Amino acid sequence: MVSHKDYSEELSDAYPDRGHPLADPQPGFDADDNFLPRIEIGDVGYIQHNHGCFVRLFNVHQPPGENGQPLLRELPDGFVKLPRGQEPRRSKNDTRVFQSRSVKSQSLEAGVTGAFVAPVGGTISFSASQQRGAILVTPGPLAISSIDALSRDIEQYKTYVILQMSAWEPFLKSHGLKLWDLVVVTGVDRTALWSTAVFAGHNTDIGFDLNVQYPSVGGVQLTPRLTWHHDAAVITNSTPTAAEQDEPNAELNQTIFIRRLRAKRRMFWGITMKANAEPRDPDTDGNPDFDGGLEDTVGMEIEESPERGEFVDSLTPVLDYILEHSDAHVALAHDEDLPLYRQLLSSEQRTPSSIIVVSQDGIGSLRSPSALYTASGMNDRGERTDAQKGAPKIAEILSPVKKATFEAQSTEGCMEGTRVTILEELTTWSHDRDAPRIYWLTGMAGTGKSAITRSFCQMLQKDNLLSGSFFCSLRGSVEERDVHRIIPTLADSMAHRCSGFHRSLLAQLDHSSRAVQWNVELQIERLLRVPLSAIQEEGSPLLVLVIDALDECADVDITRELLSRLVKMSTVLPVKFFLTSRPEPHIRQHLEALNPSLRQTLRLHDIEKDIVSADIMLYLNQGLRTLRDPSFPPKWPLKADIDALARLSGNLFIYAFTVLKYLHKDPLGRLPKLMEAAITVAGRPRTQPLDAIYNLVLSEAMDTDECDAEEIDLTRRIIAIIVTIYEPVTVETLGTLLGIPTFRLRESLHRLHAVIYVPSRDNSGVLSTLHASFNDFLTGASRAPGSMNAHISSSHKFLTSACMDMLQSEKLHFNMSRAISSHLFNTEQDLAAPIDDALRYACLYWSRHVSNHHGEDTWDLINQVFLGPKFLFWLEALSAMGLSENAPDLLRAIQASESAPRELHRFIRDAVTFTMHFSPCIAQSTPHIYLSALALCDEDSAIRQHCMPSFSRLPILLSTNDTQVASPIGPEVVPAAADTDIIGDLEPRSVDMSVPRGQPLKLDQDGWLRGPGDELMLWLDEDHRKLWFDPTRPMIAGRKGAELVVDWSNAVHGTEWTKCYTGPKDV
Repeated sequence: MVSHKDYSEELSDAYPDRGHPLADPQPGFDADDNFLPRIEIGDVGYIQHNHGCFVRLFNVHQPPGENGQPLLRELPDGFVKLPRGQEPRRSKNDTRVFQSRSVKSQSLEAGVTGAFVAPVGGTISFSASQQRGAILVTPGPLAISSIDALSRDIEQYKTYVILQMSAWEPFLKSHGLKLWDLVVVTGVDRTALWSTAVFAGHNTDIGFDLNVQYPSVGGVQLTPRLTWHHDAAVITNSTPTAAEQDEPNAELNQTIFIRRLRAKRRMFWGITMKANAEPRDPDTDGNPDFDGGLEDTVGMEIEESPERGEFVDSLTPVLDYILEHSDAHVALAHDEDLPLYRQLLSSEQRTPSSIIVVSQDGIGSLRSPSALYTASGMNDRGERTDAQKGAPKIAEILSPVKKATFEAQSTEGCMEGTRVTILEELTTWSHDRDAPRIYWLTGMAGTGKSAITRSFCQMLQKDNLLSGSFFCSLRGSVEERDVHRIIPTLADSMAHRCSGFHRSLLAQLDHSSRAVQWNVELQIERLLRVPLSAIQEEGSPLLVLVIDALDECADVDITRELLSRLVKMSTVLPVKFFLTSRPEPHIRQHLEALNPSLRQTLRLHDIEKDIVSADIMLYLNQGLRTLRDPSFPPKWPLKADIDALARLSGNLFIYAFTVLKYLHKDPLGRLPKLMEAAITVAGRPRTQPLDAIYNLVLSEAMDTDECDAEEIDLTRRIIAIIVTIYEPVTVETLGTLLGIPTFRLRESLHRLHAVIYVPSRDNSGVLSTLHASFNDFLTGASRAPGSMNAHISSSHKFLTSACMDMLQSEKLHFNMSRAISSHLFNTEQDLAAPIDDALRYACLYWSRHVSNHHGEDTWDLINQVFLGPKFLFWLEALSAMGLSENAPDLLRAIQASESAPRELHRFIRDAVTFTMHFSPCIAQSTPHIYLSALALCDEDSAIRQHCMPSFSRLPILLSTNDTQVASPIGPEVVPAAADTDIIGDLEPRSVDMSVPRGQPLKLDQDGWLRGPGDELMLWLDEDHRKLWFDPTRPMIAGRKGAELVVDWSNAVHGTEWTKCYTGPKDV
């Protein structure tokens, strides 16, 4: 017998210092003696699905830097410690820990017996002939009376989490997590018996009879009985019989599994699995044992249990919570359990209406058992389908914009109790198969379109009707306002949802280039119409695709084309489209002209004023209540004040939102100022109340009594740049572009939190205006203060100069991607870490700022930067970012200008041709921007003339004459050989650099000339590929006659490719 009393004592002694572990160690704890993770009240973390263990990120009760809590800079922005009750010191007899790990001997017997503190009782025995051993842990229980009431209060945790969610979401994102991955441990939780066993050998015999009072889950009291007798890695558990159920104690069940904090109680469906059950003789205590099996109330039998070395039993509390608080009737720990569940369906008379699967990729919902295998990408035998295997290829070709999907948006929708009629109408439309295929929600800025869209998406997701979404944003990244990214992103979402669509889409994408380069007509045909034809379901509601803020797409003409195509295809596509936008002309002309049977429209600004006023009144009441402090006057806020604010809001929710943001810092002092503004704007135009509050915010931020002239000027300049900038940037990036420290930025913005989002501590968080109406206010005619007009108009000039300075700096240099070899694609080698954010912005937006300000000084800056090798370094940066396909459009932005100097205009013209002609080469391999694109560029191209002097060791195209060529081997001229197409003369300088003479070279279908080891040697454009009549025939290096001759005698390639650059090092 082996006992680890010292470890048990250590664990018990640690309780007062680090809280109460629910169990310790956790699943995933293996052979590392130093790895002793604990689960404590107040822990925030996630389930690591590969090992089934809880990973702690931080604790809401611990101060920064103490008791294992990360430092303040490693915690979410604005972290505030949550008070908790005092916990009593535990007796060492409260816990019994059995532990065996890294067993080297051929056999082992160990056990723990004794009186467990009520309501736990039972015995454990173990014997094994194996190499790795097992871990079983049973936590000692805590009497509910011994826990302070403050720590039992589940509501305080919910309130705290809701308040912290906006800061937690970017924090989780930085760890590669989504909001729904979050697990918050909020009390002593008996729903989880954390245990695991890993067996590498055979003849394992474990007996474990444990009775634990579990909290109620949908009215069912759970008690596990675990018994193993198996020669493989098998772990099973069961639910109790009705006779074994004890009186529930709901207060013990306090683990929150948060997915956007939406919860709805449902009944619990038990799942039974039983493997080779053979009752043995009862033990002396009268408790029967079972070999290798489980049992519960349904009694389904499965011939064979799954063999899994890594068990996910740790997800039990998550599954219990989902079953209790969601619409799902069945929760499964992993999609590998689906085949077992399918057998359960065959023996069940009841058919669950919804299923939730928790897997390594997150949480997925199944609409019906018929979709059981399609959603998981598995066939009836539980095997991965071709569609599942094709997922990486689909993502590579579609390049979906994940941050534009609903899952990446803010969790804030409509406040509960508001917009009820609108949301009911949308729900009716989404469930009515015969309703119009297009629903257009339109309204002026600030009427709440995006909040309604987020709430509607939540409802669609709950009903399993949300097939895909795209939230356009002018204030977001360039991808979020690119019309060409909408359909590919929607198609990618649908491919994850339905395997029929997935398979059909995969067939459409076979041998295809990136979908973002297609025109929208081709995108709709290949990515929507054809794949959707494979998944039509008669009778069921149509799936819904959501596109929010169409008016914020950058290209009006392509947006108009997208709408035109969608309108034409809407009658034949088996989906519905929910679209939102301002009533812009290029959108109205297509949607208002539609037959009413094809389009349903809701104009938010036309809704009866009393309905909107009631919603805004409720919103203001709720918001002001949260601002109220106990020290405030008893009647604050006065009903008359709320009525006045609601009247000023009109139908603009953004006014009410901005009011609450403005009041947040000083509710008592600032509310009277708003009332004064209310008097001065009575009876003015619709935007006047909003303009008044924006003016009030600006005047307070630049108060002459508190700020000097220089500080005010800097604040105006910063505001103008934030409004003018094409993509939200971080505090640090804007400081770099402005050339000022970040603390100065924060000082200038600290009074503008009502209109500008400023990360509280993290300089890597992005700055942005809170709503597009503030941009409209500053850029609209006669609306912004006159003092801002000059700064708004000059901001493009300033940003042009800042971008040029960044491109001229040493940050943009040769081989900034750090490509190791020219023989490999970008995707086949580790390129450098993401480039500096300020440089990234300059690379992507310099030309757009130039197009808005192009004086002589601007052209001089561009001449200095781009007429030379820096142009190629810029292309290399775009290639490393995966955005080289944007290069032609970025250059066209300034090509149309007539004021550009003649030579610069010629260079830009040839640069557009160059980037389009060599687009595949530039995108796939940064070294071949130089070794192929520049090397094969036309001799009369301005690109060659300005850049080639810095690159003297490139392959040389000697001739393409049909009758004679200059031989790379000698000076003589020889006739072209009829049986040879392309000759590469590779001088054998070194093993790394050359291919030996006489070795075959092949041209693949994408234009890459490859060496005998399949290495990339040269990319050929269409014109030069025509000279290669038979792409399947090998080409022999070193022969004297050809239609195309390439001289590698002075060229470098492979790992020495960087020697091709012989220009100045300081460029």
